[in-house]
Amino acid sequence: MLTTALVALALGPLGPQPPIYCPTTLKEVNSPAITMEYAGAIFATCTRSCDAAFMKDPKGCIAKAIQAKKTVGVFEFDPVTGWKIDAAKAEASTDYKSIRYYFASADEKKTFDAAPGRYITDVKSEAYHCPVMDQDTTSENAASCADYKGVRYFMCCTVCVKMLRANPVKYMSNVKGVKPLSVVILKKG
Repeated sequence: MLTTALVALALGPLGPQPPIYCPTTLKEVNSPAITMEYAGAIFATCTRSCDAAFMKDPKGCIAKAIQAKKTVGVFEFDPVTGWKIDAAKAEASTDYKSIRYYFASADEKKTFDAAPGRYITDVKSEAYHCPVMDQDTTSENAASCADYKGVRYFMCCTVCVKMLRANPVKYMSNVKGVKPLSVVILKKG
């Protein structure tokens, strides 16, 4: 996803985008040494040794990036619809709290920009299990995500996110595999 996002910077319908920075050094990432996932966002390091600091304290690294006004991650999902989005096909983007969010339409960006806290909450846990269909998901096959009571749920399809958002209590009996947020290494360059 980050590689796709980096390609979108030059080739996508949005045209050139501001750079993505390493979450530990805050240096621009041109060729990712390591890509990692944390809370539904993809992060890349500028060197092979930067991952350890991010893995130890991802929230602290992101907080420093927020203070420095540097974008260090790319969220894998359109926060308004909750659907996984291909950055190269996105129609709009915005940077919020050091994370870049892509949108399927300019209207979704406008909706998000008006009230980002409605769509992005402070999550402490995650579940790669769709409570609507009661089936496991993975980082690679999750088609949507939604936040509810501090948990980010990664779901199997785009219909499930609508159903969970409409009536989350109905599906809480199916919740499985809730774990504290953790950094997952996706690729070492």
